[in-house]
Amino acid sequence: MAAGTALARSAAVQAEARLGLAEFLLTCDDLEECARRSLEWLAEYAGARSGTCLAVDVEHTRLSMIASHGPGMPPDFSVDLEDRAHPLVAAAFGREAVVFTERRGDRRGVTPLGRVPIVAQPMYARMGRENVPGGLLVVSPPEANHALLAWVGSVLASPLVRLGRSRSLT
Repeated sequence: MAAGTALARSAAVQAEARLGLAEFLLTCDDLEECARRSLEWLAEYAGARSGTCLAVDVEHTRLSMIASHGPGMPPDFSVDLEDRAHPLVAAAFGREAVVFTERRGDRRGVTPLGRVPIVAQPMYARMGRENVPGGLLVVSPPEANHALLAWVGSVLASPLVRLGRSRSLT
């Protein structure tokens, strides 16, 4: 009985944490803060030790880092979206999370987290009848909870697209 009670309590805590993050993302007007909070949430609840949020820029030409969590993140990391052969670009335009294992000597294997195994979750926002690519959540280790990663990607995508577009108008 005690294990069942602890499980129910854990589910209630996680549900409350999800609600808290969703409410924050709905009201926040700072693109980087939305991404940073989401990465911290993934560290606390999904088992991510490090992570980065890459956003599609307004002109749809680059996938650029807007926030990171963990050590050693290069702040100027970005990838040209025209480079469809780049694994992160392919992941950003995919529909499912992609796990990348360490690949020594492969220049295209370099990610904002270095040459470590990662999972990359594409993020899409609904704009009218269209699904618009918002970016990519990249976390390590790849054993992080994929369901929670997908959920965060789904709630973070809309603020990324909305705030990214409003930023270009100012």
